[in-house]
Amino acid sequence: MARLGGDGEGEAQEQLSQDARTAIERGYQVYVAYIPEEVPRKYKQVHTSWGATEAINRIEQEGWRLERMLESMYGNGVRVLTCMFRRHGPDRVEDAL
Repeated sequence: MARLGGDGEGEAQEQLSQDARTAIERGYQVYVAYIPEEVPRKYKQVHTSWGATEAINRIEQEGWRLERMLESMYGNGVRVLTCMFRRHGPDRVEDAL
């Protein structure tokens, strides 16, 4: 899993874009991404997750629309957003019918 926020953030963001394109090429109608969430310094502090925001925007630019999101824990306690996207656009199977 590529980590967002840090030295490899650009690579991780580009990998998400590439994976979203690959899912389209394979004809998938659903794409699921696991996006690490930045944790605020104070647990109950309101904050913006810029890494997750950028990741979701990149995937949506590839023609997907975020349909569902949930927060979960990954292995060593990293908080992860599990995001399910559906195809959006004229090449969707439903639009062709």
